[in-house]
Parts: sequence; C-alpha cells; structure tokens
Amino acid sequence: MAIYKVVIATTFIFPVISVLIFKLKGSIKSLHLETTQERRYPFLITAISYMLGYYLLQRLELPTIFNRVILGATVSVTLSVIITLGWKISVHSIGIGGIIGTLLAMSQILFVDVRLPLIISIIVAGIIGSARLSLKEHSPSQIYSGILIGFLSEFLILMINPY
Repeated sequence: MAIYKVVIATTFIFPVISVLIFKLKGSIKSLHLETTQERRYPFLITAISYMLGYYLLQRLELPTIFNRVILGATVSVTLSVIITLGWKISVHSIGIGGIIGTLLAMSQILFVDVRLPLIISIIVAGIIGSARLSLKEHSPSQIYSGILIGFLSEFLILMINPY
C-alpha cells in the first residue's frame, strides 16, 4: 500500500497541485502549459517530485526493477525540463514512449510475451501523436523526439543491470 501512496503522491498529486498553484498565482495562463516559458517551473517541480518518489521507493527496499522504472520516468521528466528551456517537446509522447520502452525491456529481462500490450501502446502512441498534431500543439519532430526520449530513458535504464 505504501508503494501506491508514494507513486500517486509524487507522480500525480504533487505535480497537479503545483500547476494549480501556478495557475491561481497567475504565473501561467492555462493549465495546458502551452509555452516553454509556462512549462519551466511546473516541469521542474514535477522532476523534483519524481526524484523524491524514486528516493522514497528505494527506502522501501523493493526489487531493483521497480526502482528502475521510476528512475527511468525521473530521467525522462528531468530531460523534458532541460529541453523545455529552449524547445517545446511533447510530454504526452515522452510518457507513451516510456511505456513502450518499459514493455520492451520487461520482455527482455523477464522473458514475458508483451506483444498485445506493446501493440496497444504503439496504437495509443499513434493516437496521441495524431491528436497533438491535429490540435496544432506540436510539430512532428516534437512528437517523435518525445517518443524517443521516453523510450530510451526507460529501456536503457532497465536494461543496464536490471537486478
């Protein structure tokens, strides 16, 4: 139960509250965080929150693979903070890329068949990318870069000494 509380608090509740506070203070115009300027501080707080989650989960002495998944997410969020300093990247794409990277790494590490969830994730990635393009929120390069960053963050961290 502690695992769920830590993950929900550090990857959802704290980031959402920080965005709402920025909105109430007038630091951001929209909850959509449309500009790179509006994204900087909420993304930074999200990265710090993920780091806190990673730290707390390590203290629970879970199997390494659990901590690696959170570490991969932390790395991808931190990279999005750095990239956002100069360029708008699709964090939606980073997220789905991370899921795809996690699934492929898990299949290699645990020798499990992930074809169905992988196919579903790839279809969802296409839907997300298409939606972001049709809403004119991102360019194709911002979407593809996001998928690549999310994928590599999870896949490489999980594949490097996963046990």
